[in-house]
Amino acid sequence: MRRTPEIAFNVGVVLAVAWIIWQAIGSGPLREMAPGWLAPWVPRGWGPRSGLFPLVISIPVLLLALAQLMLTSGGVRGTGTGENPSVRPFDVAPAVVRRRSAIIIITIVGFAVAVVLLGFTVAIPLVTFLYLKLGTDEPWSLSVGLAVGSGVFFYALFVRALNVPSPPGLLLAPLLG
Repeated sequence: MRRTPEIAFNVGVVLAVAWIIWQAIGSGPLREMAPGWLAPWVPRGWGPRSGLFPLVISIPVLLLALAQLMLTSGGVRGTGTGENPSVRPFDVAPAVVRRRSAIIIITIVGFAVAVVLLGFTVAIPLVTFLYLKLGTDEPWSLSVGLAVGSGVFFYALFVRALNVPSPPGLLLAPLLG
């Protein structure tokens, strides 16, 4: 049984990661030799310092994405029972899957909006609390504790220890100056 949407998604991931590696490596001489119509597709390169992190992360991700593509497309032989090892029946009801997916998507979009409006320092504990309390129905003590802990950890590590600026968001900027 072929799973076309999953295969298409895996191919997209492989291509996206390959593009990131292509951009991270970059090539000046290749850009100079490329004809004019091809020049936008030839990487400019991110330089050795800014391109190192994407390159180091993308190579293992590419290998894992290729392995997942092989599993999904049935390129790996099964156990001899005629079953594909990557195909497992869902043990969660589709309604539950949709609800959980919606909660995660809302959390991601909400976090992005909260960062813009309130800044990282306020958005991290706020979204952590809201996700734990409303999204997963955790107890108050755990929700408050993890929210405060994540806010303190972010502030101590990034703002204090690493001196990374954390500007207030659009709503807090006029209040905080």
